[in-house]
Amino acid sequence: DFLVHVPGQMTNLLVVEVKPSTASLSKMVKDLRTLTYFRRGLGDGDNSNSQFAVLSLWAASALAGYEVPARTWERIQAFYARTQLPNGAWGYVPGPSNGTGSMTSAGLCSYVYATAGLLGGVAGLPIARKSPVAQRGVDALLADPQPHDYRNYYFVYALERAGTVMAIPEERWYVQGARALVRQQDPESERAPLQAG
Repeated sequence: DFLVHVPGQMTNLLVVEVKPSTASLSKMVKDLRTLTYFRRGLGDGDNSNSQFAVLSLWAASALAGYEVPARTWERIQAFYARTQLPNGAWGYVPGPSNGTGSMTSAGLCSYVYATAGLLGGVAGLPIARKSPVAQRGVDALLADPQPHDYRNYYFVYALERAGTVMAIPEERWYVQGARALVRQQDPESERAPLQAG
């Protein structure tokens, strides 16, 4: 187990627990409940770390066949619906803000995964994508008046996930991002020999 936080600040927690693929689902659910009780005094947490927990549940469910309790998906869905900002975006933490592209992508994917989880998994994705919460998230992400910072690779990762999960046509996000990344590429680095060692 790893516990990561900013020194002196216990409000920015990330707990990473590595389990073998043979671990029982009931043990994982028990561990998640323990972590939930531990975190209760710390507020709602943040969307950056939370998205990875939701992604892990989705992967365990959709790819490995673990049955995530419906109540878990319901709580995740309700959290992301409740914390979506009036403009359709999500911020780093719940509360007043304008949101960011990275956190809007995180909130959007987490909400859609939870909704699809309630609808039977991967087969529920097309319906989940059409929900009003998801559509407001897509609109906020694609209508962001601030130019996205494609030098922020966390944003690029988040946008790729949202574009893929939401089946957004590539010309609306992929092409723009690819062009920006190519413009930033150092032409010398492409020809530089690999250094041993």
